[in-house]
Amino acid sequence: MDVQVLNKKICKVFETLDDKMYPETTEYIEDWLNFPNEVRDDAYGVFVAFAQSDKPKEWTPEIIHFLEDLLLSEIEEENADAMNDLGAMYYDGNRGFEQSFEKAMKYYNMAAANGNRQAQENLGYCYYYGRDGEVNYEKAFHYFALGAFDGHLI
Repeated sequence: MDVQVLNKKICKVFETLDDKMYPETTEYIEDWLNFPNEVRDDAYGVFVAFAQSDKPKEWTPEIIHFLEDLLLSEIEEENADAMNDLGAMYYDGNRGFEQSFEKAMKYYNMAAANGNRQAQENLGYCYYYGRDGEVNYEKAFHYFALGAFDGHLI
């Protein structure tokens, strides 16, 4: 994501924040905005910082939309971690994010196809528990094994 576009989006979110409810997020954005001359084009890093801030408070619709935009822009750049993370946001449905196993599996599949071992494990769980509507132990084993045979032994 272009740094100027990213800055505009961050400013828009900042305008909506209650600094008492979201002190960590507010501090992060203030730091970001106070150093405008630094080269900042890491949309995924911004997502990670937001995701770790002010847990477990629910996000506002503005934050959710912003984070979804960040991840989608990273997905366009073929960032497999962003694919997996967006899948996880849909899978968990926490902090005010919509829960959708269908969308979660869509992004897990994209990430797994790009070699993301965590997404492969996540798909294993999806098929093991039938998150797509049907338990499928063969597919679950397939996805668990992909990572396991490559050293991802969780």
